[in-house]
Amino acid sequence: MLSKKEELKKLNLTEKELQLIKPYYTSSELTRYYGNPNNNFYIIYTKSDINRNISEYPNIKKHLDKFKEIITSDFGPYGLHRSRKEEFFEGEKIISLRKTKEPTFTYVDFPCYVSQSFFVIKPRDVNLKLLTGILNSKVVYFWLKNKGKIQGNNLQIDKEPLINIPIKIPEKK
Repeated sequence: MLSKKEELKKLNLTEKELQLIKPYYTSSELTRYYGNPNNNFYIIYTKSDINRNISEYPNIKKHLDKFKEIITSDFGPYGLHRSRKEEFFEGEKIISLRKTKEPTFTYVDFPCYVSQSFFVIKPRDVNLKLLTGILNSKVVYFWLKNKGKIQGNNLQIDKEPLINIPIKIPEKK
């Protein structure tokens, strides 16, 4: 993960290398209802095949080689281990922390790459702004706290509790 735009500039990346650099977001930018598109961090988003082609990205290789001792995944230091499909991070979506004291659902309409501590929701047939409001409501909080999954004092937000919330979405007219 790279921080700040100045650090990114220092890497002197080629156009091809810049295609691998994605905006990375944390709970600092992703708050209740809407996220701040001005990110503070970047991630080098690669797939497992990058190991075979790393010579095509010399500046990224040089940067990642500094972290060989730390990045120890099967594809490290050049590839993400079990990377998510890129479609999850692109386009309109709702993002939530997986473990949270209260519902914190964020509507996002910009490229937004997050760690696995977030849950990404991309339904196709629902107004996502409306759904974000509903999911952040006290009624949904009550339902999740009493019928959803709990870990310690935190709600566990993932697919099963969400699809079981009894929400009736009005028909589009």
